[in-house]
Amino acid sequence: MAKFGQLYLQNGQWQGRELIPANWISLTTRPISPSGQAGIESGYGYLWWGDIDPGTSGLPPGSYTAAGNGGRYIVVMPAINVVVALQPVEIRGKPQAKIYTDPTSLDRLLKLVVAVHKDL
Repeated sequence: MAKFGQLYLQNGQWQGRELIPANWISLTTRPISPSGQAGIESGYGYLWWGDIDPGTSGLPPGSYTAAGNGGRYIVVMPAINVVVALQPVEIRGKPQAKIYTDPTSLDRLLKLVVAVHKDL
């Protein structure tokens, strides 16, 4: 998941080769339809969620995420050159991460990542 996010962060380039056209990356990661949610999942594009209003969310402009089943996420924040891949732990088939049950937890986690990045 992290490598796929890194491929998108690099605009489809991998080891000097174009694997995905950069214009496709730009098109598919742009939020088109408002979702009614806040933060990183406030808009939906072509299989990627994006942040329609980064001024409100506090996330870097242009951030986007792939949201999978059970709290799996690939988050790409090009403005700060960061990829976050989340794979929740499951015990006896039950997710053990609040990210799965609390829709605001992903944005809170990402804001912590951004804050740490600023301190580096």
